[in-house]
Amino acid sequence: MVNRLFVIGSSAGGIPALIRVLEDLPGSFPAPLFVVQHFPPTSPGIARKILSKACALRVLHPRSGDPIRPGYVYVAPPNRHLLVRKGHVALSDGPRENLVRPSIDALFRSAALAYGAAVVGVILTGALNDGTAGLVAVKNLGGIAVVQDPTEALVPSMPQSAVDHVKVDHCCKLSQMSGLLRTLAQDVRTGPPPVHSPAHCDELLQIEDEIASGSATSDEWYRLEKLAFPTDVLCPLCRRKLVEIRDVYRSRFRCRAGHAFTTATLFAAKIDGASTYGQPLGGPDAFRTAERTGQ
Repeated sequence: MVNRLFVIGSSAGGIPALIRVLEDLPGSFPAPLFVVQHFPPTSPGIARKILSKACALRVLHPRSGDPIRPGYVYVAPPNRHLLVRKGHVALSDGPRENLVRPSIDALFRSAALAYGAAVVGVILTGALNDGTAGLVAVKNLGGIAVVQDPTEALVPSMPQSAVDHVKVDHCCKLSQMSGLLRTLAQDVRTGPPPVHSPAHCDELLQIEDEIASGSATSDEWYRLEKLAFPTDVLCPLCRRKLVEIRDVYRSRFRCRAGHAFTTATLFAAKIDGASTYGQPLGGPDAFRTAERTGQ
C-alpha cells in the first residue's frame, strides 16, 4: 500500500539540486520517489549512477512492470517516459512533450491518476515550463505541490512557472526540502479534497495519459479533437497541424502524432529551430523521421 508517493521533476541544473534533496534522506525512507531529469536522448544514463553514489536510497532505472517499493528512487531512463500505475512502474516510447522524453508532465499526470491525494509533486530548477501542467493535475486530484524557491534555482523558469500557475503548498530552498519530504512521508492522511475541475479537464487528463503511454485508441484521439480547437499552426517536430487544448492550465497544443507543447515551448521551438538538445525541428528531415518512428 502506498501512503505517500513523490514525483520530482528537474532540468537544467537539476543534478546538484537532486543530490542536495536526496543526500539527507535515510535508506529507510518510507515512500517511493520518481525522478525525471531532462537529458539528451542518447545520454548513457549517468543521473542514476551519480544519485546512487550520493544518497543512501536505492536508485535504479526501472523496467516496465517493476513493483513500487518504499525507499527506492525510480529514475527515468534516457528517452523513455516514466509513468506510474497502481502498484507498478511503466515505461513508454510515447511522443515527446515540451520537446522532451521523458516528460515531467507525463510522470506527474500518471501519478495523480493512479494515487490521487497520496502524491507529492516537486518541481526543481530548469528552463521553460515542463511540469507545471502536471503539477496542476497533482493539485486537482488532491495531492501536494512543492517547488524549489525560484530565487535560488540555477535556472528559475520551471519553478517560477509552477509558482505562477499553481496554488503551491510549499515553496522552499533546497536546504529545507529534505526535512519537508521526511515530514510529508510520515503524513499518511489522505490530504486535501480534490479541487473541482470541469468534466472535460478530467477526460483530457485520462486521454493525455494514454497518449504518453503510446496506447491511445482512435476513439480517444477523436474525443481529444472534439474537446480541442483546430489551429493552422504546424507542429515543429512533424509538420502536422496542432490543436489547442484549453484546460485549467491556460492553453496547450498537440498534434495528431501526439507531440505536446505549452505556448512557451512551442514559441521556443519555432524561434530556435532546434529542440532543447539540438535536434532539428521542422522541415522535411524532421517530418521523415517522425513518419518513420511514429514519434
